[in-house]
Amino acid sequence: MATADLNPEMPHRFLVRVGHNQVTVVCQTAAEAIVFAKKQLRRDLPRLWDVISSLSESKFEVRDLDQ
Repeated sequence: MATADLNPEMPHRFLVRVGHNQVTVVCQTAAEAIVFAKKQLRRDLPRLWDVISSLSESKFEVRDLDQ
């Protein structure tokens, strides 16, 4: 049993992919991971800010790295 299983409030590391880009974020849920990933991608790729902001959640692939 992983330590993350003992405490549901413990943050998890999520790998979030969209297209050819991926980021790792630390948060509580997969939905929160998408929000954080969008923020990081907009910061990393400012010319694509409007495209990233308009993407729906279904375009993102989220994987919990702590499971």
